[in-house]
Amino acid sequence: MRSPSVLDNPIKTALLILAFAIVVVVFITADWDWLSSHILPNTVIGLYKKDFWENVMVEMHGMVVELAVVGILLLWLDGRRDRKQQLSQCREDLKNYAKLDFPEAHLKKIGILKTLISANQIGLDARYLHLSGRSLSDVNIKNWNVIGLKLNDGKLENSTFEKVEARSSNFVKCTLRNVVFEEGSLYRCKFEGAKFRQVSFKNCRIEKAEFTHCDMPNTLFDQVSLSGVKFEGANLAHCSFKSAFDIDVGELSKAKNLDHIAIDDKLLIELLKLRPDIKYQKRRIRP
Repeated sequence: MRSPSVLDNPIKTALLILAFAIVVVVFITADWDWLSSHILPNTVIGLYKKDFWENVMVEMHGMVVELAVVGILLLWLDGRRDRKQQLSQCREDLKNYAKLDFPEAHLKKIGILKTLISANQIGLDARYLHLSGRSLSDVNIKNWNVIGLKLNDGKLENSTFEKVEARSSNFVKCTLRNVVFEEGSLYRCKFEGAKFRQVSFKNCRIEKAEFTHCDMPNTLFDQVSLSGVKFEGANLAHCSFKSAFDIDVGELSKAKNLDHIAIDDKLLIELLKLRPDIKYQKRRIRP
């Protein structure tokens, strides 16, 4: 891949030209006494005389000021306008490509997402985005609407979903690593068979979500309602439910592994009646 060049950016190019012009003008002006006494008096070609070059130097100073104040400012404003138009087009393209499910469309959507995320776009509407089987990383988004997102059999890493509306999304058999869902909605989302590592759900809606047969040790459920959430066959070892509420002990008991979970002592006593096989710190309680 070709490394980026200064000449690829019009503003950087203009700054380079300006710096060169300043160096040349300042150098000639600073040594004008020597030039005017040693070279110019002996160099006359038609109108190219000492007086002519003095006028040229005066005009050069004006040109440098105009380039610095007007030229670069106009380039900067024009660049901002072009960037705004590009991002607007990306938003529109993402809507148009959202539901398409073939490799070329997926690659197009991933490229658009990278552009929008790198620009820190907020409040984007990308409903029913189909990216099944794809790998996404560093997806740090805020106030987006991704209702109906499909990432089945895909991968999501090093990402944060803050105040994101993602209800009815599908993460079936997806791998999630170092992901935080905070203050958004994952209502009725499906995670069946997914693999979690360092995943947190913080103060977001996950009611009626399905975590059946998920491998999700050490997952954090912080200030979330577990009403209607399914855990059948899930590995919940070392998960934290300490600040979760609306916990259905009967549903939780259907998990495959509940060893050393963090949960209120009263709920743990109820859980042990249903699942006496689970491991816990004996010194905490004596059921």
